[in-house]
Amino acid sequence: MTSKSLSPSTEKKFLEDFYAILWGERRIKKRTRNRIWLLIVLLLGLYQWVCRRDIYESQGEFLIRGGQISVTNSLSATLLGIKGNSSEKDVLDAFFLSQEAWEHVDQKLDLSRYFRQNSRDWLWGIRPWSHREDLWRFYQKSLDLDVPPGSSVFQLKFRTFDPRKAHDVVTELLQTAEAFINEIERKTLSERITAIEKELVTINQSIHMARQNLIAFQAQHKLLDLETNVGDELKAIARIEGEKIKAKIQLRELQSYLAPQAPQIKELEQRIASIEEQIQEENTKLIGANSGELNVLTFEYIDLKTHLDFLEKERMVLIKLAEETRVQANQKQKIFIEISRATLPIEPIGPHRIRNIVNILLLIALLYATWRIILSIIREHRITSRP
Repeated sequence: MTSKSLSPSTEKKFLEDFYAILWGERRIKKRTRNRIWLLIVLLLGLYQWVCRRDIYESQGEFLIRGGQISVTNSLSATLLGIKGNSSEKDVLDAFFLSQEAWEHVDQKLDLSRYFRQNSRDWLWGIRPWSHREDLWRFYQKSLDLDVPPGSSVFQLKFRTFDPRKAHDVVTELLQTAEAFINEIERKTLSERITAIEKELVTINQSIHMARQNLIAFQAQHKLLDLETNVGDELKAIARIEGEKIKAKIQLRELQSYLAPQAPQIKELEQRIASIEEQIQEENTKLIGANSGELNVLTFEYIDLKTHLDFLEKERMVLIKLAEETRVQANQKQKIFIEISRATLPIEPIGPHRIRNIVNILLLIALLYATWRIILSIIREHRITSRP
């Protein structure tokens, strides 16, 4: 458009007409009002079809085997802000939206340059001078992790301007997540083995001390063994002690991945308390069956012998648990299972240009009608307030 096509007087008249419409003056011709509305529609169409690009969405599905991610105090989990009681959804959300994941994908696929070069819609997202933090936030807005109701399959979705780029991003994120989750599980098993070995060292020291105490007791009272006097009672107590050991081991396993207020933990704690009461009753019966000095010796002997048996059985259980954990760690079992690979989208999911233009026009019309009502109220108030 040349300078002759729009003279200063014409431009001035157009602005006057626009302000007249804005202030609700009646002298504006219908033709001029229609032209202004047509100009708004043309600007909106230009923005929707020139500035806004088609958006494509790629999707990949995966499953967490067993439905449980054992989050440890590993460095990666700490940096992502993942706590030990976080759910699988929280852990995966924290990972996919983290700056660590963004930096990895950006390094592999050069997303920063891609975003800056392909986004023409400055109002919607990226500008050529956007900082890396802005690009990271744009990446977060473009990514979703969903779990359909009643399903345990996770759906990872990523939206961008090119179908191939969306496919590549989802593929890279799934591969990275698989390595991350499996590494968390490996570190969990390794830390569990270390904790069991520390417990074994402590129990071995306790067993050695318990044996020395029992030997000293027998030497002091010149007794080889009191089990011949209280054999049946001791066997019953040993059997109940065995049940107590199993319950405590099971409680320790549940406490490694359940909250302290979980119903399973509360039930086991009540069971252990009930077993301890039963042991106390058996000890009372045993003491009541004997009298005099033998009664006192029997009680002390039972206490020392039962404590030693308990420690030895607990050591055997821990040794078995350590062996099973080592086997599980050596097998390198994967808990991240990819159900379906990233899809290559064909049709864009947006933007819905016609619908957007209609919505914006309706909004402008609503705001304009509201403004006209306010102006009419103001004018009416001025007229009625004149003397």
